[in-house]
Amino acid sequence: MVQLENVRKSFSGKLLFEIFSLSLDMGFTCLTGASGCGKTTLGRIICGLEKADSGKIRGVDGSSAVLFQESRLLPSLTAYGNVTAVCRTEAGKLLGRELLARLLFADEDMKKRPSELSGGMERRVAIVRAVVFAFENKGSFALLDEPFTGLDPDTRRIAADILKEFLSDRAVLVITHDEEECELLGGKTVEFSSLLGSNTEI
Repeated sequence: MVQLENVRKSFSGKLLFEIFSLSLDMGFTCLTGASGCGKTTLGRIICGLEKADSGKIRGVDGSSAVLFQESRLLPSLTAYGNVTAVCRTEAGKLLGRELLARLLFADEDMKKRPSELSGGMERRVAIVRAVVFAFENKGSFALLDEPFTGLDPDTRRIAADILKEFLSDRAVLVITHDEEECELLGGKTVEFSSLLGSNTEI
């Protein structure tokens, strides 16, 4: 379980949010809300990519797996190279190849660089990279920010199955505007505004 207490964040002196109490259980929690309300910032704070102004976060140990809104692939590496860039073991490399194949990458596709891939293909590579990183590092938290952007319905289902298979053993915060994504992942759905101004436990 990941626990937050009195986590406050402001920008340029303006309060963005203050969350008095939040508990993320093992499994998927889908966080919805208006653009700009602080969902992504909250996720970044939990996984240590950004600092809160004040407050405590407990239960996050090891390395957090992160899937950003942007796929953020390294342009000089192939699709498979982008995945194995986070690998330390042969098991991780084998898993990366297996998952790319499950997400409908042929061998020749794995050899392509990001400039040769469609947006949906780039997203699939980013998903596999995040899963393989989680596999290699065994952290207690994962952040998935708009994970299925650019994927068609069939590929979304395959990707959701992979995420459930490999990330269900940790607390996962999914930031999304799409209710279907919450249904695919089978987690709890929370409106960001419900976390503000009162003690909240999920």
